[in-house]
Amino acid sequence: FGAGISCLLMLWFHPFNGPTVYLVIFTYLALLFFIKKKIIWSHVRHFAVLCVIPIPAVVYLLTLSQVDWVIRNWSAQNILSSPSVWMYIIGYGLLLPCALAGVIISLKRLNERRIFLIAWLLSSALLIYFPVSFQRRMSEGLHIPIAILGFIGIYGFITWLGKRYGKGNIRIYTVIMFFGLFLPLTNLQILGQDMYLYSSKKSLPYYLTQQEVDAMRWLRDNLRIDQVTFSSYYIGNYIPAYSGRIVYIGHGPQTINLVEKMEITEWFWQEGTNTAQKSRFLSDNGIDFVYFGQKEKELGTYNPATKSYLKEVFRNDEVIIYRVQ
Repeated sequence: FGAGISCLLMLWFHPFNGPTVYLVIFTYLALLFFIKKKIIWSHVRHFAVLCVIPIPAVVYLLTLSQVDWVIRNWSAQNILSSPSVWMYIIGYGLLLPCALAGVIISLKRLNERRIFLIAWLLSSALLIYFPVSFQRRMSEGLHIPIAILGFIGIYGFITWLGKRYGKGNIRIYTVIMFFGLFLPLTNLQILGQDMYLYSSKKSLPYYLTQQEVDAMRWLRDNLRIDQVTFSSYYIGNYIPAYSGRIVYIGHGPQTINLVEKMEITEWFWQEGTNTAQKSRFLSDNGIDFVYFGQKEKELGTYNPATKSYLKEVFRNDEVIIYRVQ
């Protein structure tokens, strides 16, 4: 019952993980019943409860995706395709062959926990290429069974070396040192790279400057919640977080007609195009303010200060905000 309530909440707020949870448990039960050559009805009843309790969340989400055009379009744009299988193989690196060794060892010494790990690995591996728009999200959590099975594989190999050559043999210490040195290398490389980039570059895309934050907070303090700000696509992703106010373009999947709006945004920041047309664009789309900072300057030569339909209402060293007249 507690697991059912947890799944209800999970599906309500983060349904992407639902297929993993249910397919892993279903595969585990199927393998368990096959190996034991009998159906454990108490497990079936528990799984049935786990499936029934979240039904309100599933019905709500399916209904919402049909009747709410915003949610429907948001879902249609939320495309996260899995990369090539070789990218996953390279990404998991040395841990993957260790995990496969762990599967072989587990198959020779099966118990319910090892069956569960194998079911988790198989189910998640299948789901990353399942025909849904959010394939890449199906890899979330896959590293857990890979890591546990990888440890089983490494431990089994070290145990085999100990039996073959003796527990104090130099080969065992060499293998332990090898895995100790090489398995963490990618983690260390990523951490080192991030520390370098975040410490050496104090601006976008790693940091917002204080002036940019101040400008967004000005929007929070001076705009009504129904007023809309126009900016670059990049900055539009931050303005709602700091101001709680609406933007014309921002977060990818949550911006309806994203591709069309990105093209319009690129057109807007180019100078030399029809001034009346741009003024009409702002009016037709209910845009009340224009945010003009470093990112917007990089997109073109458009100069808001020369436009009669814009009036400056905020300025600091990096950002100017204009009200649409």
